[in-house]
Order: sequence, then C-alpha cells, then structure tokens
Amino acid sequence: MLSILFSLACTPGFVDRDDVSKAVARGDVDAICVGLSMEDPSVRTYATEQIRPFVNGDEAQKVEDCICQAIPKSSEGWDSAIISGLSGTTSNRLTGCFAQMVLDPKLPNRSQALEALIDMQAPIVLSTMREIAKNENDDPEVRAKALLMVGGDEKAEEAVVLAAKSSNSKLREASFVAIARRPKARQLRKFIDKGLEDENPEVRSAAITAYKVHAGKQADARLCSFMMDDPEGSVRTSAILAFKDVRRKAPVECLNKRAMTLEEDPQVREALLKVLQSAKGDAREPAFSILCDAIPFWLRSYVTDDVVTNIKGAAIVKAQNDVDHENSGRCFAQAYKRSSGYSCYAKMHIALWHAQMIGKEDMPIPLCPDMEEYSEAYE
Repeated sequence: MLSILFSLACTPGFVDRDDVSKAVARGDVDAICVGLSMEDPSVRTYATEQIRPFVNGDEAQKVEDCICQAIPKSSEGWDSAIISGLSGTTSNRLTGCFAQMVLDPKLPNRSQALEALIDMQAPIVLSTMREIAKNENDDPEVRAKALLMVGGDEKAEEAVVLAAKSSNSKLREASFVAIARRPKARQLRKFIDKGLEDENPEVRSAAITAYKVHAGKQADARLCSFMMDDPEGSVRTSAILAFKDVRRKAPVECLNKRAMTLEEDPQVREALLKVLQSAKGDAREPAFSILCDAIPFWLRSYVTDDVVTNIKGAAIVKAQNDVDHENSGRCFAQAYKRSSGYSCYAKMHIALWHAQMIGKEDMPIPLCPDMEEYSEAYE
C-alpha cells in the first residue's frame, strides 16, 4: 500500500519540457505521459517524441495506452500536437489508435488526418489507406486521396479497379495515377483506353500519363493527337509533358508541329518549351532546332501587345539561349532579319538579344511609343 502511494506521489500533475527531459533520463514513462496532456502544444509534441523509444521496452503497453488516450480531442477530433510528434514512426503500437480513428468517416478534419497518417511509416498505415480507398460507402474524395497515397502498392489493386470503374471523377483520376505507378501491371492496362476518352479533363490527363508509361513509344501517335487537338489546355499540356527528356527523333516531329501551330494557352506553351529544352540523345539536335526556327512565328503570334517578360509562355528566345547558346547568334540574326509582321514589342525583344549576341550593346533598339529605354529581367 505504501509503495502504491509513493508511486502516485512521484507522478507529477504538471510538467514542462525540462521535466520531460529529466523523466526520460530516469526512464519515468508515467511522468513523460503527463506531458501529453499539457496545455502547451509544444510540450505535448516533445513528450510524444520522447516517449516513442519506450514502446520497444518493457513498458510498451503503458506507452501505447498513454498515446491512445492522448490523441482524441473533443473539439478538433484529434490532437495535431500529438500526431506531429508521431511523424515518421514505424511502430504499429504507436500508430494503431490513430489509424483506427481515421477509418471513421465522421472524424473531424479527416482529410488532414489522412495526410498526417501517411507521414507515419508503420505497416498499419498502408493497410488503413487501402481499406479506405476500397470502401465504396466512404466519401469519394477521401477515398481518392487515400488511393493517391498508396496506389502504387500492388496490394491496393482492388481499390484501383473500383476507382477506375467509379462514377466519381476524382476516383477515376486517382486510379490512373496509380496505374502509372505500376508499369508492369498488364492486367490494369484495359482501363486506360476508357480513361483517354473520359469527359473529365483531369481524368484524361492522368490517363495520358499512364498510357505513356505502359505503351512506351507506341503511344507517340495518340499523344500527338492529344497535344494538337484536345479542347482542354491541361490535357494538351499533359500530352506534351509525356515527352519530357525525350531521346528519340520520332516524337520531335509532332513537337515541331505543335510549336508551329498557334496555341492560345500559355501553360501549354511553357510546357512545350520545357520539353524541347529537356531533349537528349538523338532528339536533342532536332528539338533545339525547333527552338531556333520557331522564334519568328512565336514573336509574331505571342509577343503582340506587351513586353515579353509580362507574357507567360512566350520566352522562346531565352529558352533557346539557355540550352543552345552556341547557335544563338545564328538563330537571333535570322529572327531579327525576318521581323516583318512583328509588333514593336517583338522588335525590341529580338533586337536586344541580337545586339548582345553580336557584341553591339550600343546598337539602337527600336522602342515602342512612349518608351525611352528597354531592358529585360527574368526570374
């Protein structure tokens, strides 16, 4: 009886960070556990971090019980300070109670809880995400988020198939992200064709990525069609980005066609410039040639009513110079000579770069009306 009273007397009702550190030094799990209930969230997080190693010792059950009691919070549903202290843990004992809470569709702030749970590395995290992703009675957007977190896991295949067949576009999109992560999963390829024809542009974009992963060079013709003809700029962008780091000459022909065809969406143009710059191997020379030869067309088409630095997706001159400087002199001279049809903004732009390349920075720049000088600065 006396020993029990003595033990109770030694467990404080209040602790700060220093107290927690001292408790760790003497191996006092009870005192560390008190830190999980303190008002100061930084103390709760610190106490959580410090109690974690004890889950591998003789007091594992006590540590688990302490964590499980501390996580629930009536107002927010769960204590983010405790959960922050569990980030990166590989212990099912420490993660299990929170994982069980996240399974509940009624848990407050559940979307954030999903993200917090995935930051933990315990095996139970993946099984929990798979369970959520395949639960057809759960919120589709929550299921989609869970699938995005674990879709590359072959054990999540049931959830991937259910999502691919779903009437919810977020789930369908997530399914194709997952399929793209599994290039050897031939049994999932049958869903890709339907995804490419989906009415939702986000789903088509995700399906395009999956298609490129699974079809390889056989995807060229269809991707070309998407980058040229899809009505949504986001889908055209995805089709172009599927050729990032291209090494073969064959896809460059379509990239050239895209570069020489009017494109009103600046994000599509930016993607095209990045992909052309990224070309390697046999694709490098023809891709860089596009960056050179397309300059006049881009200046006439896109640098029309403002300076180039204010126009997104129009900086083809800089893009060419960044990756193929040794040919910039020839490219800029050619574009400078073919200035018929340029706006005054385009003429200023190419004249500036041409002057710099030929070493005549004092060369007069044809200024637009009401402008006294012209220079360019890029982020």
